[in-house]
Amino acid sequence: MRRNAFWKRFVVLLAALSLCLSFAGCGQEDTGTENGDTENNGTENSSSDENGGNTAESGDPIYIAILAPFTGDYAQYGEWIYHGITLKTDEINEQGGINGRQIVVERFDDRNDTEEAANLADQICAEEKYLCVIGNGTSGCSLTTAPIFNQYGLVQFCPFPNHMDITGGTTWGMNVDVYTEYRNWADIAMNDLGAQKIALIHLNSDNGEQVREQVTETVTEAGGEMVAVESYITGQVRDFTTILTNIKAAEPDTIMMTANYADVSALLIQAEQFGFPEDTKWLFGNECSVDDFLSAAGDAAEGCYVMTTWAADASETNRSVADAYAEKWDGEAATAYSMQPYEAMNIVIDALESGATDSAGLQEYLLSMPSEYEGEVVSGYWNELQRLQRDSFPYYIVENGEFVLQTRE
Repeated sequence: MRRNAFWKRFVVLLAALSLCLSFAGCGQEDTGTENGDTENNGTENSSSDENGGNTAESGDPIYIAILAPFTGDYAQYGEWIYHGITLKTDEINEQGGINGRQIVVERFDDRNDTEEAANLADQICAEEKYLCVIGNGTSGCSLTTAPIFNQYGLVQFCPFPNHMDITGGTTWGMNVDVYTEYRNWADIAMNDLGAQKIALIHLNSDNGEQVREQVTETVTEAGGEMVAVESYITGQVRDFTTILTNIKAAEPDTIMMTANYADVSALLIQAEQFGFPEDTKWLFGNECSVDDFLSAAGDAAEGCYVMTTWAADASETNRSVADAYAEKWDGEAATAYSMQPYEAMNIVIDALESGATDSAGLQEYLLSMPSEYEGEVVSGYWNELQRLQRDSFPYYIVENGEFVLQTRE
């Protein structure tokens, strides 16, 4: 959907004004980057110039911040973001950078803690040198930091959090919203797997409640029945006995679960002791479309279905980039969690090559983009929520310990 010209000009002016105010307000405090892990990507480590800001002078680095978990239960999400971004920035730096300027990526570990994420967002703004921020790794932290970056006019790309209320202003989403993602997920269950009686397991969180709403509405609209709905708090539940007991008693033909791959793997392994009917179908969300899930679940994953918002085998270009990614990162498979950040860097590079020199210029470039977006590895259209929308997703079946992509009708 295209925005009207007036609205674009209004938002650009507002972002520019906010950015100027942020420089005036933050310039008195020098917090440094002690909590950040600097990767120089071919340049010497460098601090911001004396006047502050990310200047366009030849030779000055272009700073990009990653704000994501790099320690704790969600540390893998931060690594995936970093790996995807660095694949692209290393390529550009090896070619001489952007007009002679190297791209420097600096990492900030929010530990998936909303308070820490807010503190680091303030620190990033106070540094006055970053072109943009890519992060956070979860919806909870993104909901906390987006208002901060919007206040300071600093562009933020959310690589995969899908909560409906994150994007807008200077915050852009590389993943579809929770409404679209989980209605597609439920549609796969009903129309591709032939589900009629569904049990759902979701996180006990605001985002988890949005998932429950979308799945329930989609299933009931299609004539199916929700026979059981269970929720839990991740990190606090390792024994899924009670949940599995309740679900088995409801006699579903399809069990759906959306959670991190570690929790799903633990539940699957425990479910083997419950003797579910052999024809029970297990369908998991995008979080399980990673090789770590196959490793953690082992034989328990065999025959399971997994939706994915990005697939290496969906196109020749995807496969080529995925192969380059695996070569760079010791065989690690490319997924949505690395390729959506990679595509965000493609957009940033396009903006720089088009003349953007600061975050206000990047925001202006983003607002001027056509609705339809043809990216290198992710394509779609920008909706009114400033998300790179796609209308449907494929899914995998696990066969012989590997993901096998399924073609939807």
